[in-house]
Amino acid sequence: MVKFTGRNSNKQYMPKKPIKRGFKIWCLVDKHGYLWNFEVYTGKVGDSVENQLGARVVKQLSQPLQNKNHLLFFDNYFTSYPLMTYLKSKNIHACGTINLTRKYLPNLKKDKDLKLGEYDWFVDQGDTSIVKWRDKRIVSLLSNFHNPEDATAVRRRSKDGSITMVSCPKVLSEYNKHMNCVDKFDQNKKSCEINRKAHKWWHRLFFHFIDTAIVNSHLPINHRGVQEEDVPDVVLKRTNIPQIVTPSEIRPFPKAGDRKNNRARKKMKSTILTDTPEKEKLREEQEISNRKKEAKNLKLKKRNFLESNTKNKNKKKSKPKTIVASSDEEDDYFCIVCLGAYSKSRKVQDWIECTSCKKWAHEKCAGKQNVLFYNCKHCTSDIDED
Repeated sequence: MVKFTGRNSNKQYMPKKPIKRGFKIWCLVDKHGYLWNFEVYTGKVGDSVENQLGARVVKQLSQPLQNKNHLLFFDNYFTSYPLMTYLKSKNIHACGTINLTRKYLPNLKKDKDLKLGEYDWFVDQGDTSIVKWRDKRIVSLLSNFHNPEDATAVRRRSKDGSITMVSCPKVLSEYNKHMNCVDKFDQNKKSCEINRKAHKWWHRLFFHFIDTAIVNSHLPINHRGVQEEDVPDVVLKRTNIPQIVTPSEIRPFPKAGDRKNNRARKKMKSTILTDTPEKEKLREEQEISNRKKEAKNLKLKKRNFLESNTKNKNKKKSKPKTIVASSDEEDDYFCIVCLGAYSKSRKVQDWIECTSCKKWAHEKCAGKQNVLFYNCKHCTSDIDED
């Protein structure tokens, strides 16, 4: 799967895959992870519904292998009895797991009748055999070149921790040995892939095939069977590179160049997150930015706390504590200047108390505002007469 989330009619959705949306590519890979043949899946061929998609893909990709006695392994999506007989006629030795609900298969023992390590098999006239083996689950395989009577032993761990040897058909051990070729190719490609974001669909396929060319060019030179004298001198002189190269030496730069953009937006950086040094660098940058944010928030909290304390200290009380509003004239207080009652005064009006006679007056009437000590006219006249 080549990841692509844009708009394209050939884009596929496979929820059980690690890459769920993108272009699906059928691949034929050898045991070293070398890509021999491929096909980009573009939907059904023609207007009719395609019933034998898996068989058609295997026949098309294996066409260059005909009459060469190659071994071909595939999973149960492609395996069927007609396909095995066709490959047998083309001298291609094929093997794969199979779903027992497919057509043209014989009746074998039931699952409950098989114990751990037991298996049942059947062979037709063309030496195409089917094997049903009991492990923790039932495993069934179809092959056109294996002898179902050949068996080997595998190690299994029981519940108490002891290890026992269990009988296993030879066809299954060979299938497990040769069935990771496509995964090996994906692993090699992942170590040096470009993986650039793109809005155009063909960019993603273009980057994928560049990665494929790098992997395919890397494998023949670094293969153990290739000696220095087998490589032509012309190639070494033209390339001017050492004989042994690794994907890390021809990988792209971890960061792309800065883009020229006049729009006022935040600059983003692209990097290869699979690189351990790049991961550590990003983690350190994130920790530094978090420390700066925490220090800034702490400074802001201290400043707000100090401002709130100073406001509470300078706040002036607008009403006298000893005055109690009442509707009775006996309990009410009157201004000593305008004789206005406190019960009928507005909430906005402030009162002030005379320090000598302990009587109250409006601050407006007294002509004194924002003062701590106040003496009314009566008390000041008495002081002057004395």
